Amino acid sequence: MFFVVACSHTRFFFIPLHHKLFYPISRMKRTFPSRIGIGDIVFVVCLIALTIYMMWSGGGLAIALSLLLVVLVVERTIHTEYSIDSHQLVVHYGRFGRDRTVNLDSICRVERIRRLRLGHRTLMTFLVVVCNDGTELSIRPRDEEDFVETLTKYVRNLQHDTTSHNEET
Repeated sequence: MFFVVACSHTRFFFIPLHHKLFYPISRMKRTFPSRIGIGDIVFVVCLIALTIYMMWSGGGLAIALSLLLVVLVVERTIHTEYSIDSHQLVVHYGRFGRDRTVNLDSICRVERIRRLRLGHRTLMTFLVVVCNDGTELSIRPRDEEDFVETLTKYVRNLQHDTTSHNEET
């Protein structure tokens, strides 16, 4: 049995932890933030320049629309995150975007795509999650290697659980 020592000012408390509190990997949830690239920054700067130009030239509706577009793009760029839990991959596109969910059972492969090469340097990389039904999901996690490792662990764990469950029945 494990114990945790909790300190409250000068008193120490020993709290017994039950073994059920240590969840297996199938119950854990991992979240990965999105990577912000040079292209995203250039796009936001261009939108801000367009907004400043609209403010300078006038036109209330154009100013309002360009400000709204800047807010939406910045919000989506900053708050996009990828969550992996026991049964699905959830792509959360910020507060104003719709979430996209992919079951881990349907993932057949993950590919790394490298675009916009300048000499030997790649300017843009992203991952493509390919499902059994042919749908593809393009994602850009900040730490691609850790994301692929975690996704592989969850898929293997899910396959192991389903095969062990099928053998029991």
